[in-house]
Amino acid sequence: NAELLDQGLMLKDYRMYTDFSRQIRNKELRNSFQAKLQERAKLMEGRPAPDIPFKDIDGKEMRLSDFKGKVLYVDFWATWCGPCLAAMPHMEQLHQAFKNNPHMQVIGVNVMDRKSPESLKEFLRNRPSPLTYAMAVDVDGKKTRDKWLSPMGVNGIPHAFAVKNGKLI
Repeated sequence: NAELLDQGLMLKDYRMYTDFSRQIRNKELRNSFQAKLQERAKLMEGRPAPDIPFKDIDGKEMRLSDFKGKVLYVDFWATWCGPCLAAMPHMEQLHQAFKNNPHMQVIGVNVMDRKSPESLKEFLRNRPSPLTYAMAVDVDGKKTRDKWLSPMGVNGIPHAFAVKNGKLI
């Protein structure tokens, strides 16, 4: 059952796993299972999305809460990540499809790079095709990993989340 937690967690599943965990007799195993369950529950559908501060490519601080009232599609990526770079044109297509919708926003968050907003801006300027969706930098790198990726059991990128009214969907 622990492997099933790695596939995502819905409220009905959370309740079932909570009930199941109470039946585990081995204390160490029960505690381990419950700890993993609680970690996964942090980013369960309907839970508040972490409001981590980022910097946009102009160096201005931004937070996900700055986009209240919008559905956000947040994509975590890095300059050295081949699959991330391959996904960028698709992210741009998504942005183009919804750019006139005031209730939708695509945001790319550069993570695990330790790049400054200035160097990221230069990297984006040198892309083969322009990217016009919002870009941000997690200059610390640990905030994203600790608050978003690790609780979801995500060890790699690219990875995306959808957020509506401050909650994960």
